[in-house]
Amino acid sequence: MKLRNRKRAGALADDAGEGDIVLSAHDISVSFADKLILDRLSLDIRRGEILGFVGASGAGKSVLLRT
Repeated sequence: MKLRNRKRAGALADDAGEGDIVLSAHDISVSFADKLILDRLSLDIRRGEILGFVGASGAGKSVLLRT
């Protein structure tokens, strides 16, 4: 799989340049009762990246976005 970063047409300019980290999360763990949903998840999202969360039902996609 090959990924490319592209700027959207008409994107607003600001202080953060292409490739700068705009969201960073480290060591996120979430559990409900005795079930571990997310186990020490870490990620950095950089300006210009397009990101998708893919997984089975119950894998923790919505939990991550709500956390």
